[in-house]
Amino acid sequence: MLNKIFTFLMFCSFIFWGCDNNPVGPTEKLGPIVFSANRTGDLINGETQLYMMEPDGSNLIQLTHTEDFGYSFPRWSADGKTIAFMSGKGNSPHSRTINLIDANGKIIRGLVSQGGAPVWSPDGRRIAFSKDARCGGPCSGVDVCILDLDSKTQRNLTNTEDIDEVVWDWSPDGGFLLIEWFDPTLKREQDYEIYIMDTTGTYITRLTNNDIGDISPRWSSDGSRIAYSAFDGKDWDIFVMDADGSNKRNLSNDDYLFSSSPCWSPDGTKILFTATDGSVQQQRDLEVVNIYRINIDGSGLTKLTEGNFINQNPDWRR
Repeated sequence: MLNKIFTFLMFCSFIFWGCDNNPVGPTEKLGPIVFSANRTGDLINGETQLYMMEPDGSNLIQLTHTEDFGYSFPRWSADGKTIAFMSGKGNSPHSRTINLIDANGKIIRGLVSQGGAPVWSPDGRRIAFSKDARCGGPCSGVDVCILDLDSKTQRNLTNTEDIDEVVWDWSPDGGFLLIEWFDPTLKREQDYEIYIMDTTGTYITRLTNNDIGDISPRWSSDGSRIAYSAFDGKDWDIFVMDADGSNKRNLSNDDYLFSSSPCWSPDGTKILFTATDGSVQQQRDLEVVNIYRINIDGSGLTKLTEGNFINQNPDWRR
């Protein structure tokens, strides 16, 4: 245990030193962005498909076309050639599977028969995902698993019957996972917390500790910061904290946008997130969700998608 703690502290020290001495500069061209969306016109029963767009919201491309299954939670591989995603039919957890699709959207390959929310390792050889052995996919008693793509073997890292652990990101050095943790037995509604766990499942540390929800954490590409969504007492906002859980600050700080699912730009200067507009009653009733972009200093809020659609789970190709 002491060795694991020392390793984690060295990890934090390294990323902070690296951030000071080797800053990540802006790239010449950012993007593209992959996301899932229900654009069928039926926000209640319509299935979601995978889409791709440029960082300014232009050049919208639909990658998948299916009537029977919905596709969601897309994530780019590190080399930008493949997208892992979850498929399912309606709200049935039994139908959830993890698949791969080429970046051109032409070839889909099945990967895991039961599971959800796939996350790539930095070397592209493993995928972490969330699974309930009793029903498949995220539901009550969710565990974190890792699939080795070479051997096709799976490892369950948490093995908890009553606690939900959903994996959201893999650290840039490949050694740790960001976990969204929830204990239903505590009977505190939406009291989700954020943890870091190593890839063996033997070391875990808590980054948030309060009576409100802290969800959907994502590491910056240099590993120095974590973006996440939290309830501030009025609505859900996007927050940023250091990788050790310190220096938490509200980035979006908007009383009308209900924001979640942040995602960093490759150069660390911007964050994507999804939000419903609480100031427009019609949109709130229809559960319209759009994708926004904001600078890391809180300036430059830009809406990238339009229309009465549900646009979710954006991921920026690194």
